[in-house]
Amino acid sequence: QWLLTGSNDMSVRLWETGTGKSVFSLPTIDYITAVAFDPQLRFFALGGYNRNGRGDSLTIVDFRTRQVIKRFATDPDKGNASGLDITFS
Repeated sequence: QWLLTGSNDMSVRLWETGTGKSVFSLPTIDYITAVAFDPQLRFFALGGYNRNGRGDSLTIVDFRTRQVIKRFATDPDKGNASGLDITFS
């Protein structure tokens, strides 16, 4: 089983719940406000904001390789730096 956490230290961590150990850390360019897995554990998504003019974003990461697949600018709050919410269906 897995737990995915995001943080205002501009990183995401994947934890193995059975051992409590962090098995992966990904530095980001955003303060992370939301994380989600897709139901088949193929991907995970990160949502966040930054304060250096890039706006809010959504990043899709391959679960197996831990490589960033795509980053999307979202700007749902028009620059209020509150991030966004994510869900897979």
